[in-house]
Amino acid sequence: MHTRMKNSVKIANALWAVLLLTTACSDSNNVKNEDAEINRDVDLASESVPNDRPGSTMNYPVPIGEDGPRFDACGGVGRVRGSGGDDGLEVMAAPFDDTQMIGRIASGHNLFICTRSIDQKWFGVVYAGEGQEAGDCGVSSPIRNRRNYAGPCKSGWVSSAFVRLVAE
Repeated sequence: MHTRMKNSVKIANALWAVLLLTTACSDSNNVKNEDAEINRDVDLASESVPNDRPGSTMNYPVPIGEDGPRFDACGGVGRVRGSGGDDGLEVMAAPFDDTQMIGRIASGHNLFICTRSIDQKWFGVVYAGEGQEAGDCGVSSPIRNRRNYAGPCKSGWVSSAFVRLVAE
């Protein structure tokens, strides 16, 4: 009986070693597909990202499909609330205060929440433009692979403080 237990321990240790080696050799920080590459090492809250120019033209596309192929491409729906001005909520090209404003969304307008910055201050969103229907954006059903949103609706980054979650 004692020999059986030793053999079981040896087998368990060997399995752990294989698992650790497999994990160490995998490159899970980079997700690649035919449409785009999304680098998971980017810390959107990091000061190391070159965002020191007011009005910078830096652009950080909104990734979709982050929850996997069994979930909608954008996992939440939000509504713009109290945006701090009559002109609506500013949509930015990247999740930083000092980047270029690329649009505005009126208070009360619904949008798809596709991702969040690491510090939770920004939502990567997709929203219908003037004359478009939200259902035409293509993010309310699953997609096979993660990728950057490329239309037909508008996309960008908004302050999470001015978005109320409506559905997940």
